[in-house]
Amino acid sequence: MLPPFNAQPPSRKMGMSGTHFVPPVSPSLDPAAIHNIEPKDRVRHEVAAALALGKSCGDVACKTVREIHVDPTLDMPTRHRCAHDQSFKLIAPALGPMEAARAKIVKAIEESKKIIAGPTVELSDDQAIEIRSRLAGLPKDQRMAAIARSIAKGSDAVVAALLGAGVDRFLSEGILSDIEIDAVRQQWALARHPGIVERLAVLERDERALAIGAAALQTFQRGCSDPAIVAGNLQGVVAGGTK
Repeated sequence: MLPPFNAQPPSRKMGMSGTHFVPPVSPSLDPAAIHNIEPKDRVRHEVAAALALGKSCGDVACKTVREIHVDPTLDMPTRHRCAHDQSFKLIAPALGPMEAARAKIVKAIEESKKIIAGPTVELSDDQAIEIRSRLAGLPKDQRMAAIARSIAKGSDAVVAALLGAGVDRFLSEGILSDIEIDAVRQQWALARHPGIVERLAVLERDERALAIGAAALQTFQRGCSDPAIVAGNLQGVVAGGTK
C-alpha cells in the first residue's frame, strides 16, 4: 500500500490583509534514482516509469494549483476547492502505477530474501546435531572462523545445521549470538549468491525511492488547499467568498 496522506496543515504566511495561503512546491520525485537498469529487468523498468509519471503529474498539478490560487476571478473558497479537486485529479493517474510497481518490487525483494535465507541442503537430524555439538565444543572466538572455513571449502553442511529451514533458532542460540547468525547468513549468501545479494540491495534502494516519491506526491496534494476552507468550516469564510 502507498503511504497515507500526510496530515500536516498547508503553509500560510500572515500579512496585513490576514492569512495568505502558500501553495506547496512541486513534489520531490527522482526517476534518475532508478539507474543502471538491465534491458530485461521489467520490475525496475516499471518502477522508473512509475516515478517518471509521478514527477510529471506532480509538476503539472503544481503549476495548475499555483495558477488557481492567483486567479483574481475566483473567490478564496472557490480557489481552495478548485485546487483541492484539480490537484487530486492530476496526480491520480500516477497513484495506480506507483502502487502496482511497489507491489512488484516488494515481491521481488521477498523472493530474493528467500533464496539467500540459507542453504537448502538436507541433513539428517543426527548430522545436524553432530555439527552443532562440534561447534559448541569450540571456544567462542573460534566458531565463526570454523564456519567461514567450511563456507570457503564449498560445503553448506555447517551453515545448514544452523540456518536450515527446519532448524529452530533455539537449537543454535547457545552457539552463536543473533548478530553472529546474521553474519553467517550474509557470509554464506555472498559466497553462494553474490549476484542476488547485489540485486537485493538495488531493489531495496529502488523501493525506498518509490516509497519516498509516493509519500511526497500525496503530501503535496494535501498541501494544495486548506481543508478547513474546502469543508466550509473556517470562521469568517462562507461559500460565496469572505465575510
